[in-house]
Amino acid sequence: MADNIRRLPDSELVVMQAVWQATPPVSRTALEEILQPDHPMAQTTLLTLLSRLTEKGFLQVEKAGKTNYYIPCVTREAYVSAQGR
Repeated sequence: MADNIRRLPDSELVVMQAVWQATPPVSRTALEEILQPDHPMAQTTLLTLLSRLTEKGFLQVEKAGKTNYYIPCVTREAYVSAQGR
């Protein structure tokens, strides 16, 4: 994945930055708290973006009961490095 990291749209990048900022694994509610001050978004929007990031291989999902926890598969450093090329 590190060799072919594609550029994320701004909205997905904002969510990934919140994931990188948190201590993994991170729940949707924790991400909402991180995003609320600067990038508030509806719960459905956040879930859609998390789903897209999972499909693209940026996130891995672990279920614990009814809660999904998200773990980054791409580090911030790897992403920044790939975009700098």
